[in-house]
Formats: sequence, structure tokens, C-alpha cells
Amino acid sequence: MEPLLSVRDLTAWFEPGTSVLNGISFDLHIGEVTAVLGQSGSGKTTLARVLLGLKLSAQSSVKGVIRFRGINLLRMSEKEREGVRGAGIALIPQEPELALNPVMRARDQVEEVLLAHSKLSKRARTERVSAMLAATSFPLELGRRYPHGLSGGQRQRVVIAQALICRPVLLIADEPTNGLDNILQAEMLSLLKGLVQQFGLTLLFITHNAALLEGLAQKVMVMKAGTVIESGAYTRLRDAPEQSYTADLLDVWRGLPGCERITTSAGGVRGDVFGREPG
Repeated sequence: MEPLLSVRDLTAWFEPGTSVLNGISFDLHIGEVTAVLGQSGSGKTTLARVLLGLKLSAQSSVKGVIRFRGINLLRMSEKEREGVRGAGIALIPQEPELALNPVMRARDQVEEVLLAHSKLSKRARTERVSAMLAATSFPLELGRRYPHGLSGGQRQRVVIAQALICRPVLLIADEPTNGLDNILQAEMLSLLKGLVQQFGLTLLFITHNAALLEGLAQKVMVMKAGTVIESGAYTRLRDAPEQSYTADLLDVWRGLPGCERITTSAGGVRGDVFGREPG
């Protein structure tokens, strides 16, 4: 089966002579959940931005192939890329408090995405926004609140609804549990797993926390210094990592003392979630 997304020899520079991604190649198939695992600064978020066609800096450049549904995105114009973002590939940002407009009500921000990418009537937009907020377990009665009046978990649900409102086929989740306590981390993982199944999504899940992958990821790419140093089935990397860096990432979370273990089966996820970061 042809991959939904095929990336070959992807290299990116913030400015000439400063590469931040180095020859990355991978495939994503329809319905798969693939994780990108690595420490802060390894290039995970940069990879997400390049896949979406977002400018890294005024002098940035990208080379290689990003083939989405058989078409090389790097050969598209900016206007064509805008048509892919949201409707084809969507992003859940890692900091919803920064991504949301502080002077717009929650449900209006979800509807704004529809206004940009569809020609639906007001009634149709209202119905779809309500349905999507419900799908993310966001209380509809809070839809008229501004972001500062929502909890961290509620804001996260709003940005998830924004990402899914145009019904993309590929969802990139960039550290979607960042800043949440351990209980909310488990709830968010359950929600994502359920949404992937409900909408038939392909998910690229970006994280520094290997403990979040159990019960969610099928494949894993391990990034270090802008390079994928190891990739394969999650169970293989979990049980027999080939790189010491991968083993270290796994061991940090396996061996972290004093952590509460949370097990959840809601939404189809069942696994250990460690809620405290090292250091």
C-alpha cells in the first residue's frame, strides 16, 4: 500500500551553514500511530513545522521530498500548501495557551478554522463545531468562555477540536500532554487514541516522554541532533533498543523513583503514565 506520507532525505536549515534536520526519511501509512521520541532540541518540533510547510526563519531553506497523497509538497506554492494545512494535515500545538487567541471565545476559535477552509453555511458550521467539541469531551456550555477562563485540559481540547474540525487525514500532535498533570495526561492519551479510531486518522505523536507510548504508538522514530538514529516497531525498541541513546530515554522513565503509576482503559488506551519529569 502506498504511504499516506513519504519523506525522503529531508534536510532543513535555519540559515546557510546551520542545518537542523539532516537527511530524514520515513513513511506514514493510513491508520498508523507513529511516535517521534527525543530530548528537547533534537528537532522534533522543527520536523513538524517543515511537514506543515511553515517557515522556520527568514533565511531558512528545505530540500528533499515530502510526498503527501502522492504529491511532493515541497514543489507546491504557498497558496497550495495553505490548502493542505488544516484540511489534509493538521497540528495540535504543544502550548495551547500561546496558540489560542486570548480575546476570542473558545467555540469561535474553532469556527474560525472552518471559515478559513470551507464554504459551509453558518448553521452547518455551528453544528460541526458543537459535534467536534463534544467529540473532544469539551463541555459545550463553556464554549463562550475566553481561554483564560478555561483549565489547561479544556484549552487542550479546544486546540484538538481546531485541528480536527476540517477533517484532516494526518494529525501531528506536538507534545500534546505538555504541562498537564499525570491524571490529565492519561485522559489526553485516551482521548487521542479514541479520536484516531473514530475519525480514521494517521497520527504522528511527538514526545520526549517514552512512558506515554505504551498502548498508543505502533512505530517509533528516535531523534537526536536533527537526525533519526533508530526507528522501528515500538515493541522492538522498547524491548531491544539498538542505540544507547534510545535505551537511556527509556530507562529514565522506567527508573524514575517516586512516580505514581496511572492505568487507564478509557478510549482504548491501557498503559503506564509517569506524571513527573526528571530534574
